Amino acid sequence: MRPIASGIAFLILQSFCMTPASADQKADTLIAEVKAAYKAAKTMTVTLTTISHTPAAEQIDYMLTLQKPDKFRRTDKTIKGAHGNHKGYVFVSDGKTEWSYDQAANQYTKKPVGPGTFLGAAILTPGMLFFRPGALVPDPKDLALVHAAVTSRYLGMKKVGALICQTLIITTSTSFGGNTLELYIGPDKLVHRAVTRIKFKNQPAYGDEMIVTSMKVDAPVSATDFIFVPPAGAKEEAKEGEEAKDPKK
Repeated sequence: MRPIASGIAFLILQSFCMTPASADQKADTLIAEVKAAYKAAKTMTVTLTTISHTPAAEQIDYMLTLQKPDKFRRTDKTIKGAHGNHKGYVFVSDGKTEWSYDQAANQYTKKPVGPGTFLGAAILTPGMLFFRPGALVPDPKDLALVHAAVTSRYLGMKKVGALICQTLIITTSTSFGGNTLELYIGPDKLVHRAVTRIKFKNQPAYGDEMIVTSMKVDAPVSATDFIFVPPAGAKEEAKEGEEAKDPKK
């Protein structure tokens, strides 16, 4: 089973993790406010859509339930234009155990929580910021190690649906190309839209867009939100050298 995690989504995460500690003053102030808002949140429920062009258009709808310090549920609600017969995936962590479930194959994995557990939620911008707000201001030494030039710039006010958002753009440049991340930040200091554009040398540019359709902060969540119960007939994916476990045996 291979979860759907577009390269663009990873680069969104990478762009955030490489956000500079120095930029224009308005951008600096806004980044600090965003970081503080996500740090203060104890729970979050989010529905969002990502639209990718890689190069074929692909739309994925997600539902996220997040609770600090280490619990989440992510459901890929619908997938349009995805390659292959994908019905979606579910990722769950209760802080001790991590599950991932492939709906098309009716197959799941179960393993102890580890360093990569948050990837299931963190490849999406709200999940990454909820669990890792400190990634907005990395150590300058880390930037030097990857030979990246990163700048941020405040763009002013723009409308997203009914919201009037502040916007900023983060530009990352490397020897092999670069990307830009444009963030639309609501009055709640949370990200409601993110547009990524990526360009490698001698390659066509591509990108994607994330749009939050609903978001609640510090609303009550249940312990059952973070427990995965395999559907009827689901098989546990075999580990290397083992056979898949049949639930009927």
